[in-house]
Amino acid sequence: MPDNDGERLTLLAFEQLQAPATATSITTIDVNSETAERMELLERELTATRESLQATVEELETSNEELQSTNEELMSSNEELQSSNEELQSVNEELNTVNAEYQEKIDILNRLNADLDNMAQAVSAGTVFVDEKMLLTRFSPDATHIFRLRDSDLGRPLDDLAHTLLYPELIADLNGTLTDGNRVEKEVRGINGLHYFVRMLPYSVPSSSAKGAVITFMDVTALHEVSRLQHIIDSLSEHIAVLNSDGVITLINTAWRKFAQDNGDTFLAHSGPGMNYLEVCKDIHEPPDDPTALAAQRGVRDVLHGRVDHFSLEYPCHSPTEQRWFVMHVSAVGGEQPGAVVSHVNITEWRKLAAGVVA
Repeated sequence: MPDNDGERLTLLAFEQLQAPATATSITTIDVNSETAERMELLERELTATRESLQATVEELETSNEELQSTNEELMSSNEELQSSNEELQSVNEELNTVNAEYQEKIDILNRLNADLDNMAQAVSAGTVFVDEKMLLTRFSPDATHIFRLRDSDLGRPLDDLAHTLLYPELIADLNGTLTDGNRVEKEVRGINGLHYFVRMLPYSVPSSSAKGAVITFMDVTALHEVSRLQHIIDSLSEHIAVLNSDGVITLINTAWRKFAQDNGDTFLAHSGPGMNYLEVCKDIHEPPDDPTALAAQRGVRDVLHGRVDHFSLEYPCHSPTEQRWFVMHVSAVGGEQPGAVVSHVNITEWRKLAAGVVA
């Protein structure tokens, strides 16, 4: 085609040609043969369809049986699950029961620990617990006055801890208690001047192989001072008795005891500790309304009631074999337990000497 505005174009055309004439022919068809072939083909297809259907039915029956077996297995599993669920419920109930028992035991243990702590505080005795390796397992608050203890010291060896006791055999005695089960009891002194009664006892944990020892430190400084006071007054030649605020004898010395025993009161039934000294004053004079006895009673009462601080009385106390004279001194005792100290001084020799000088 001619160029159009500088663009080259091409025309493509399709034309139909006239088909050549064909000769008309008539074909003869055998209907019976065609019918027979067609029926044979249909029968084959029907047979194949039946076989396929039979196979499908068999597969379905097999699948149904498998489904039934699976269903039975599922039912059996469900029964097992139900049985397991019942067992789990039973186990859960048992666990709840055991938990309740454990909780009760924990409560009992907490109460025991509280009772143990309160008892240790009430007794006011330093207490230390160690295991079989002498490792610190427990201690009471009063033990901190003896050992330099803190809560962080639990689990440390006891021999690593400093203490205020003059007791070099402490660890050796403790080792003997742990290994041989020896019970140790002794009185020791501290560097602070206090005195302690130390007791070591072994112990074992029931239903366990664990064992250990408990050490108690009882402050007996007051008892030691009383014993020291007893030794002091026993060393005096005067007959001395200590009275409480009611006039009851609480302490006597050796001279008092010996005088009572030498004068018929062998077992101190009338002039020993526990007897009222006011009654003793009345009984040692005959008759009971003797002016000397009444003066002694009155003087002791005045000191006990705080009306006077000191009272003295000279009186005769003759025996069947000799004449004797004594001077009784009564002095008040203050403090938390008020009372009085009564002393009797034998002045027989002084009187005889004075009588000889006068003659």
